[in-house]
Amino acid sequence: MEAVEKVEKVVGKEASLWRNKKFLFLWIAQIFSGIGEQLHLLALPWIMYDLTRNSTMMGTLAAIEQIPILLLGFLMGALIDNINKKLIMITSLALSIITVISLYSLVNVGYLVVPSLFIAGFVLAFASSLYSVTISSTIPLIIKKDRLVEANSQISLGQNIIVLLGPSLAGILIATFGAQNILWINSFSYFFLILAVLNLKINEDNTKKTTISVRGILKDALEGIKYLWKNNTLRMISFLTLFINIGLGSTLAIFLFYTRELGISSAQMGFIYSGGTIGAISIALTVRIWSKKIGRGKGILIGSITAGIGTILISVSDSLLPLILSYGLLLISVSFANINIVTLIQEITPKDLLGRVNAGNRTISRIAVPFSMLSSGILVNYIKINHIFLASGILIVAIALITFRKEMTFKNIKTN
Repeated sequence: MEAVEKVEKVVGKEASLWRNKKFLFLWIAQIFSGIGEQLHLLALPWIMYDLTRNSTMMGTLAAIEQIPILLLGFLMGALIDNINKKLIMITSLALSIITVISLYSLVNVGYLVVPSLFIAGFVLAFASSLYSVTISSTIPLIIKKDRLVEANSQISLGQNIIVLLGPSLAGILIATFGAQNILWINSFSYFFLILAVLNLKINEDNTKKTTISVRGILKDALEGIKYLWKNNTLRMISFLTLFINIGLGSTLAIFLFYTRELGISSAQMGFIYSGGTIGAISIALTVRIWSKKIGRGKGILIGSITAGIGTILISVSDSLLPLILSYGLLLISVSFANINIVTLIQEITPKDLLGRVNAGNRTISRIAVPFSMLSSGILVNYIKINHIFLASGILIVAIALITFRKEMTFKNIKTN
């Protein structure tokens, strides 16, 4: 009760979260940091290309960046639940700063080799995943439960702004200053986010373990896996997001190839991507209203089913306007479903298990994505690409309907 009262004093009973200075500072800092992260996400493969002129090396770098959350997700969650969250976030951001500056130094002294880029890619992906899971587990500790949808929608809004501005800004900066020089800008964006994290007052349980052992972390990670599996709602959310991501991974991996085959220009691709992102931003701004009217469970299901419909519509879109509309529907639907999924997990998970459950859900939901992306790329050589989109969309709709029939009405959810 005391923790909630403290938050009420900061947020206010009815005031918008935009008036919460600490949350607003965090939100702005995460946008700057996210745009900064877009810089190294483009700079690393750019530098790899300059270094090797080898597509296999670039593909390997992309694969390495997927490894941390897949292999270490459950262990990350156990660490988050046992160590001060503010310390974890600051450490992860500091690790990113050190890695980026080290990479910049190696480039400038002429000692950069391919393994250095692989290591940098892995460490940056690990730090990013660690921060992302920790902040998601921290939001319920700094925001009242009845404001979680609003908080997550605003975070989603920030992420869509990053997607809208980040890649184009990164391209302009690389063209102007060079790939290695924009790493400095990247490091400054992390400093800004560290200040925002330091400014937070996190109402954590003071019974954190003073000693951490490998056996203890493994035991806690296993406890998180068991809880995720035994909780029907959480298990079904993980099941749903796993198959949705398989369908989305298959679609997004070949979407650019499909548009190029249709003769869509780079400028037109900008319209397609921007249209989808603007649609997702509009959902982030209004999801609180919709979520109140239809509830979390139905919000997840409606978002999932319409995402499948959007994917199916891509299969019959062969010109610019239909592609803008179908891709926009896909992104809007995914954004709507994701905000409700994140909020529901935060609402029903005990605070001492938030790290493990968040990390576990992300690990399970993404584990098959590399395989689905690779498979769709291979299948293009044997079947029509439209059929892959169609199959992916049908898969998403079918899984959503199956899940709805089993558990996802969420009529008897007990929140913590």
